[in-house]
Amino acid sequence: MYSNRGSLRERFIADETAEAPVRDRLISARIQKLVGTPASFILLLFLVGSLCANTAGKAAAETQKEYFVFADTPDFAVVRMYGDTIIAVQFDPKTKAVQSQVIVRKIAEKMTLIRDENLGPLTPNVPT
Repeated sequence: MYSNRGSLRERFIADETAEAPVRDRLISARIQKLVGTPASFILLLFLVGSLCANTAGKAAAETQKEYFVFADTPDFAVVRMYGDTIIAVQFDPKTKAVQSQVIVRKIAEKMTLIRDENLGPLTPNVPT
């Protein structure tokens, strides 16, 4: 519109005026108009926080080296313990790859002892 015409100030003003309707059509501008600036900031903060928490959880799971194993089945590593339930996955001790079998055990009064072992980071078994 103002190519090589007008002052530099006029060209900047024309550029901003031309881009304003385009920015108003973006999803972020529509959300901001719908809920307001503070609410859209809180929503953005929630989304970024969720992404950071997801990334931190994946990093912790991929770098964990010590796992509990059952005394009666040493090829099962405990990945999650709840108040009354234990979730364990089968793994190959040589390749440290997680197999597809998962067991869930209820914690009872007479529970088989589990011991802490340094298994190294377990990797998912990806079919080739």
